[in-house]
Order: sequence, then structure tokens, then C-alpha cells
Amino acid sequence: MADQGGITLSVAGGPGVDAPRAATSLSRELVREGVPVTTGGGPAPEGSKSGIAITAGSLVISGAVSAQVIRSITQIVLAAMRRGLAGQIKLEDGDRKFEVENASRETERALVAWLTESRSDRPNGE
Repeated sequence: MADQGGITLSVAGGPGVDAPRAATSLSRELVREGVPVTTGGGPAPEGSKSGIAITAGSLVISGAVSAQVIRSITQIVLAAMRRGLAGQIKLEDGDRKFEVENASRETERALVAWLTESRSDRPNGE
């Protein structure tokens, strides 16, 4: 379910995939690239390093989705798929959904188009 102010990114669990760990790894990579990441689960437990609580393999990309953010999200998600970090990564923005199951050029183009549409079609205040 998408957070009202952002795109929800979820890692699907499965054989050899630790969804919460994969989501934490993706979160750290996104933050390092300047992508605003939050969670619906609240602050991280006291004493944790990241300050971001990842619940059930999901995180929320919040704030404006600029061209640089689109580039960073695309690169990080596709790199995660290439490394086998996740079997599937799902993105949701309201009723719109996108599933990444491989790191092909076709998937990359489709993800960029989906993220671009997410940025340009969102009415003010939503």
C-alpha cells in the first residue's frame, strides 16, 4: 500500500531472499544517493545505525521525484536485481504499480517511464 506522500518500494521474499535485509540495503543505497526515504513504521529502534525502520521489506521514497532521483532509483533497483538481492521489487504510487523481476534494458526503460509518470501526473497536494 503506498504512503500518501511517496512511492512504496517492497522487496518480495522468497528462497534465498531476506526481504527486510534487502530493503534495508536498498534504503541505505538510496539515502547515500540523496533519495529521500522514510517508512510507515516509525523511527528505527534506539541504538540502530540507519535511523530508518524497515518493516516487512518495505520502504517509502518520499518527497519530490526529480530527474536525479529517478536515475538513482533506477540504477539502485536494477543493480539489486543483478546482484540477486531480491527476486522481485514492487513499486506502488497510489493505484499505480510496477514490478521489477529482471535487470533488462526493457525493464530499465519501463521503470524510468513509470517513475517519470509518477512525478509529472501527481496533482498538487497528493
